[in-house]
Amino acid sequence: MYFLNIIPDKNILIIEDKDFIKFIISSMKVLYKIRKEKIDTCIDMEFFSRASAIFSYLSGCKNRVGLHRFNAEQPFRGDLMTHKVNHNPHIHISQYYRMLVDVVFEDKLAHERPHNKLEIIDKEKIQLPSYTPDESLIQNIKKIIYDEFKEDIFSIKDKKLVLLNPNAGDLLPIRKWDSENYIELAYRLLNYDKNIYILLTGAPSERDAVEAMRFKINHSRVGSMAGKTSFKDLITLYYVSDLLVTNDSGPGHFTTLTSTRTIVLFGPETPLLFGSLSKNVRTIWKNLGCSPCVNVYNHRFSPCNNSICMKSITIDEVFH
Repeated sequence: MYFLNIIPDKNILIIEDKDFIKFIISSMKVLYKIRKEKIDTCIDMEFFSRASAIFSYLSGCKNRVGLHRFNAEQPFRGDLMTHKVNHNPHIHISQYYRMLVDVVFEDKLAHERPHNKLEIIDKEKIQLPSYTPDESLIQNIKKIIYDEFKEDIFSIKDKKLVLLNPNAGDLLPIRKWDSENYIELAYRLLNYDKNIYILLTGAPSERDAVEAMRFKINHSRVGSMAGKTSFKDLITLYYVSDLLVTNDSGPGHFTTLTSTRTIVLFGPETPLLFGSLSKNVRTIWKNLGCSPCVNVYNHRFSPCNNSICMKSITIDEVFH
């Protein structure tokens, strides 16, 4: 929304969650703002969070749309929603969120239980947003890349810029594809084509781990962007790149804004629910009987201590 200018900055209300006192104060400020503006509809996009249900109720909105457990054994969220929706684990998350919005405008469903007795929109009919950065942003990211390689790679004929996102600090370690796999993949790409340049990406907290990978690869056509870009720079980096390889994480969705080809490696979660809708994205998923073991029913706490689903994805599969 920030990049696409859909919502003005003044309409984005942020609650701080790093400190309890700040959390309480910022929550009160946001609730005051919502009530002052007399906002009439609140859409709770959480699954079984009690906190978001309570916040929705305290907002004072006359229309409150969100999940209700009905007769299921999910966590009790109270009876705080005016438009109660039951959970459907068989539809894509984009279809589910679209349904939450559609429910508000279906007056004929006002007395139905659950309220989401709607035909599910076809995923193919969902219009994806696109992002074209300003020329100044493109030139800025090219300068950052120049500083990394010490040469203007964009002047090279048939240049190919490949991004590898190892997610070295992933909050869910079982989603990670082993760092050694990324290193070997980098070697193969470099040997395959002398015009391929590789950038490793990651958050500021992953900078040291990513730099260690770069040092281990030790090649002049490999650089690191971990912690060196703003979020807007990162999206622009995707825009000027040719390929991204990543595990199931944010970048696999961010590239949907661009035409960049993307390979996403899924393991403990399912692309059937959370995969990218972009036609430029290829998903590799083993679809084991235990997957998805990270889901809304276990609060994303998996009992798995050996992610065979990710270990089974070979370098050959990704390379080819």
